[in-house]
Amino acid sequence: MKILAIDTSYHGCSLAVQGESQDSPSFKHLDLQASHLTTTLSTQFIPSVQELCQAQNIPLQDITHIATTTGPASFTGLRITLAALQGIAFANNTKILAVTRLKLLAQHYFQSNHDENITIHLDNQRGHYFSQAFQKNGDNLPLETSDVTLIEEHKAEKSYDAVSPQDLVALLLKNVHILNRHEKQEGIAVFQGSEGLSPFYGHTPEFKKIFPQA
Repeated sequence: MKILAIDTSYHGCSLAVQGESQDSPSFKHLDLQASHLTTTLSTQFIPSVQELCQAQNIPLQDITHIATTTGPASFTGLRITLAALQGIAFANNTKILAVTRLKLLAQHYFQSNHDENITIHLDNQRGHYFSQAFQKNGDNLPLETSDVTLIEEHKAEKSYDAVSPQDLVALLLKNVHILNRHEKQEGIAVFQGSEGLSPFYGHTPEFKKIFPQA
């Protein structure tokens, strides 16, 4: 397998490319500021992907799997990265693994803690936190036990978002190998086509329609 992994956050975009050997994937992190996010990400994303592919001696068209978070993150950042990934996947018939950042953070927590349950709180950068509860299954993978809601900042007693960008994309790479071995694994997303790659913006009117009480 030849894997491209992407995690888009509010202030950055992390990328990794891994070849047939699971050792030493190439990694890069783009620091983004809202004032120039559009220019920075739109001009650096594809060149960064190509740079990592070259470091692994993998032509971009040979990427077989893409693993990505779908948000919550900035509207602009998600729009740029997911549109680019859809183009890559469509052109090369590439499999995509898509998972929310909330679930990925829960998975990271379960792999290093003995707790059976966790509620992830993720700052939406607008005075509130996204909140979702998860339960650990037998493989230390997170099962959703609640819908995503918005809560006020003072109610987010525990926040589990201080995870390094490199750790999160490494977990995305690991998930591809897990799914490739088992085809379907409860607790992480299944592979899908590029048309099913839907962003989770969170603070947009679409989120309000789904969660009118938020």
